[in-house]
Amino acid sequence: GSAGSERAERAQLAAALERAEASVAHYAGQLAAVRDQLAMAKAAEARASGEARTAEAVATQLRGTLEMEREYRSQNQKEGHASGGAAGSQADAGSAEAAAEEREAELASAHLALIEAKIRLAELEYDKELYRGKASKLARQLQTLGGADTNPAWAQLSTKLEVKLAQSLQEVNRLKSQNEALEHDVSR
Repeated sequence: GSAGSERAERAQLAAALERAEASVAHYAGQLAAVRDQLAMAKAAEARASGEARTAEAVATQLRGTLEMEREYRSQNQKEGHASGGAAGSQADAGSAEAAAEEREAELASAHLALIEAKIRLAELEYDKELYRGKASKLARQLQTLGGADTNPAWAQLSTKLEVKLAQSLQEVNRLKSQNEALEHDVSR
């Protein structure tokens, strides 16, 4: 009878130890996974913000180029009207026309680049919001893992998981020492 009850007690202890170790692994895994996801979401949001700033700078530069082009055109039109379209040589007229066509092509190219920059900027703003939403979702997930009723800061959330992890580790150690004590008693 006594040996049978000791075997049963050891089996129960071994099962409890296994459950406690599984619990430790579970909490450690959850904590690490959520922290990794949060770090990735924050890095992605920072990357998208940086790209958005770059795209905004490009768009600003292109707007400046287009504004300078408009001023140049309006200045040329005034000069053309002021001179009354004085007859110059054919060669001058031809080269002026070629230069005007080249400027038209540059202007069209700059305008297209501005449109592309605006589209890219909109895409980056969307990405940034997407990552911000993901980080917010992860914060709620960490809150759930921490079992918080209120909306605590990140540090508190991870601390709660770490406390659960520490409690599980204490339980593992308690069960191990209880198991060792039992084995010591049995071996006597």
